[in-house]
Amino acid sequence: MTEIAAGAAAGLCAQEWWNIIKRVFRQPSEFKKQYKDLERVLEELRPVLDKHSTNPELEALRCEMRNGRELISKCAKVGCWNILKQNDYSSRLQQQVKAIQNCRDTAILSGVLELNSKLPGGGEVAGLRSVAALPPLLGKVFGIEKPLTELKGMLKRNQVVGVYGMVGCGKTTLVNVLCRDPDIEGASPFYYSITFPLFVCFTALAFRLSRTPHFLYVGFSAVSGLFRENIFYFKVSKSPDTLHILEGIWSQLLVEKVPRFKDVEDAVRQVAHGLSKQPIKYSGDGLIFLDDVWSEKDLKNLLFRTERLKTIFTSREIIKIKPHEGEIYSLPNLEEEAAKELFYHVAGNPSPIYTSAAEQIIKRCGGLPLALELIGGSLNDEPIERWQAIRKDLLNEGDIYKSEKDLLSYFSKTIDSLSPQLQECFLDLGSFPEDKRLTAPSIIDMWVELYGLTEENAFLELSELSKKHLLNLTWRTRSHTIDGGNYHDIIVSQHDLLRHLALHYWTMKGRTERKRVVVKGKEGGELGTQNHQEIEAPDAEIVSLQGCEANNGRWSNREFRNAKVLMLNFSGETYQLPPFLGIMENLKVLIITNHSLNQAKLQMGGNSLSNLRRMRLERISVAGLFEIENSLLRSLHKLSLFFCEFSQSSSDSAAQNIPAIFPGLKELEIHYAADLLHLPPAVCEARSLRKLSVTKCPALKSLPQRMNQLTNLEFLNIYACSSLEGLPDSICELKHLRVLDLCDCCMIERLPENLGSLSCLARIDMRRCLKIDELPESVTQIEDLESVVCDEAIRHLWDQVIGREKVYVPEEETNLNFLR
Repeated sequence: MTEIAAGAAAGLCAQEWWNIIKRVFRQPSEFKKQYKDLERVLEELRPVLDKHSTNPELEALRCEMRNGRELISKCAKVGCWNILKQNDYSSRLQQQVKAIQNCRDTAILSGVLELNSKLPGGGEVAGLRSVAALPPLLGKVFGIEKPLTELKGMLKRNQVVGVYGMVGCGKTTLVNVLCRDPDIEGASPFYYSITFPLFVCFTALAFRLSRTPHFLYVGFSAVSGLFRENIFYFKVSKSPDTLHILEGIWSQLLVEKVPRFKDVEDAVRQVAHGLSKQPIKYSGDGLIFLDDVWSEKDLKNLLFRTERLKTIFTSREIIKIKPHEGEIYSLPNLEEEAAKELFYHVAGNPSPIYTSAAEQIIKRCGGLPLALELIGGSLNDEPIERWQAIRKDLLNEGDIYKSEKDLLSYFSKTIDSLSPQLQECFLDLGSFPEDKRLTAPSIIDMWVELYGLTEENAFLELSELSKKHLLNLTWRTRSHTIDGGNYHDIIVSQHDLLRHLALHYWTMKGRTERKRVVVKGKEGGELGTQNHQEIEAPDAEIVSLQGCEANNGRWSNREFRNAKVLMLNFSGETYQLPPFLGIMENLKVLIITNHSLNQAKLQMGGNSLSNLRRMRLERISVAGLFEIENSLLRSLHKLSLFFCEFSQSSSDSAAQNIPAIFPGLKELEIHYAADLLHLPPAVCEARSLRKLSVTKCPALKSLPQRMNQLTNLEFLNIYACSSLEGLPDSICELKHLRVLDLCDCCMIERLPENLGSLSCLARIDMRRCLKIDELPESVTQIEDLESVVCDEAIRHLWDQVIGREKVYVPEEETNLNFLR
């Protein structure tokens, strides 16, 4: 409202006037929708919390639910004529949904809810996916209208549908779009607003009259989808963990807790019996999406024929289905027009001088989306000579789209064209486990130590590979900004064919040196026979053990003396570090990932890791880490803990040794620690710390009072800790602090009175700090403050302190897909 009045005074042009009017008139419908969305999520989450009513680790979520109910009560009293209040409450509704989302995400990912319940929106959370969430859609989709219509009709007619096509033809993308189609998934209610009369409103607003027109809300219900939210995604792949997938199917579809399966055969039998005899969690029909099925045997183990459950799967091979059970849809490559649209889109819409070369390149790609995307992306911003060279290569190659072998052969030339540094970075990606979530910091840590890059330059290499479409980067929370090296919100994904290329590039080129060793274990942790020669690589710089038992006798005489990076991937309750770790004198980066739902106890042994600089632990109990002997990790600079268990009392006691164990620690990251009630006071004695990040820890209530002992601290990132009630006054003594991030700490009521003492503070992020409505007077004393990120509701407070040009209010839309 005041926006339009201000516009009148400023003499804005007609187009600017119209943009303001549209924003104001849109507010009532947005308010109504947000009000209903929050009302719905409260109703849907209520039975989940009732079921876990005695679990103290869900108190943060309960608190946000109570706040949500109070806000709903207040919103119900807002008249449809009161646009000013609607605008104010609309912002508060968005913030409250975000607060609930943060608590709910952490509860799922940390295993507090054990993934037993198909929660509202059991989908993507903070960039990380639960076991049955659809993968994100990456970029614009072309030429999908006709296949989508045909596949939709096929799914409505049949119990089982298979989508067949060559690698890279867009099978997963097609089914992903299908699952999100309103006719299949369904949609939330939406609302339209009508103004009456428009010219009265315009006149009243322009002259700052107090009366506002009456708005009428007209609601329409979208067509209910065939499956609503009952769509469950599972990645199968060439070497599937079938037992884990079956556990996922049980946990997502059946009410009872997942039983302990003896083997795959036993799991298939029990799941089939459960689906036919036990109560299921959802109402209506359900859809299972099995992605990348390679064999008839795998499909048979995962296909369950029940009355209320349909299955759709993708495969590179034609897997036969009996006619009475379902149909197979053969996905063709893109038609000419759609192929051109895709190519020009990824190539950056080049000028007409490139047209001749572009048309011949497009023709040789045969409408295969992956080829168009990769080749087009590699030509973005390249000179015409490069385009002509690619055209010539393709004319000599023949049709690259007819077989996977030809495609790999040609794509290897794309890798040849990369700079030596970027080529090595691409090949390193093949060392990570297939089909597992991969976050940017894991890669960045590795490149910093392998190639001597700064974290910023390592991220630039990652971005360059993304620009060339050799991988995908996805930001799952907040805006696409990086402050203080916080890359943990960025998820990295890669097409299976590109990962295969990264693994086998040197073999394809006839090279024998082995810089990277990837060893995969069979069921039970035994080494696969194909791995026996692979572990004979003493010169390897990257060693990745995937599903191998570290205490297996075959490791006793292995040596990886030159290895700088070691990745240990396992599933279990305990893990013994491999015996050869003690002689890895050059080891700089250690990444230990437990892929089971529960945290594992790490048995460090007496291994000396005196040169280790970066360690990342995921789903590990940290109490054991704090009990290792002093000096074993004396060179460690960065410790990252993801989904780790603190067992607060025992951890506090053990953590007293932190200064002795990590005398050189500069960065400490704690993410998604569901049981962390307060930061161990001994952390404050790690006086070498420059960066402290504690994010998505919903139970965290307080920080240590002795924060002033961290005299070298430059970055303090306390993000999405929704139970944190305040900051200790002692942080005002951190004379080197440059960045303070409090985003989504919705329970903090005030900033410390002496905040102005932070003379080096350059940036503050306090988005969705819902209870802060005033600033301490001392903030006017912060001379070097360059920017403040906050919500519109408190922007005027900062405008008066540092000027409007330094205050940034991001235009973030609350993603309500998690509610479904």
